[in-house]
Amino acid sequence: MSHSSAQADLSRLVGRPVLVVGAGASALIAVASLHQAGARVELVARTAAIDLNLPSVEPRAL
Repeated sequence: MSHSSAQADLSRLVGRPVLVVGAGASALIAVASLHQAGARVELVARTAAIDLNLPSVEPRAL
């Protein structure tokens, strides 16, 4: 168990199932990194929406 900011050598996870828990940017970074390393990744979250913390496209009130 670790946070995406503390990633280690992912080569030991090639072909292995890995569960990532979360719906934020760190979880998505971990999923992408693990997938690229060859792990079989599954993402689980308690929410139906993914939170990328993108800036709003709506005009801001003055």
